[in-house]
Amino acid sequence: MGKGAMDFDGSVPRGSANVENWTVADVMDFLETCRSKLGNKVEQYKQVVAENDVDGEVLLDMTDEQLQRLGIGSFGHRVFLLKRIQFLRPGSSMQVGYGGAPSTSSYGGAPSTSSYGGAPST
Repeated sequence: MGKGAMDFDGSVPRGSANVENWTVADVMDFLETCRSKLGNKVEQYKQVVAENDVDGEVLLDMTDEQLQRLGIGSFGHRVFLLKRIQFLRPGSSMQVGYGGAPSTSSYGGAPSTSSYGGAPST
């Protein structure tokens, strides 16, 4: 695994806990930890990450629309990934739920984003 990727349960970062410093390979490793939920689509998603230079800094700013434009068509997969990404953000108060997926006290929808599609609004 890359230096910043997470353990399978999603709770303990390996190496650099600073996701902003993750390489494209680290993001691909992160996706691999999601295989139990994403299945064989992980390979397709990893290829998209590599082709589009999605590193840690880019990953942290991903929105539902951006994931969809990258070819992640499954709504369920996008929501799952957005929850995992929210968990990775600095200062996240989310807790790890079943299978390493973060859980929230709300309905569990996608994190809100600012109008330009960047970082979550506060």
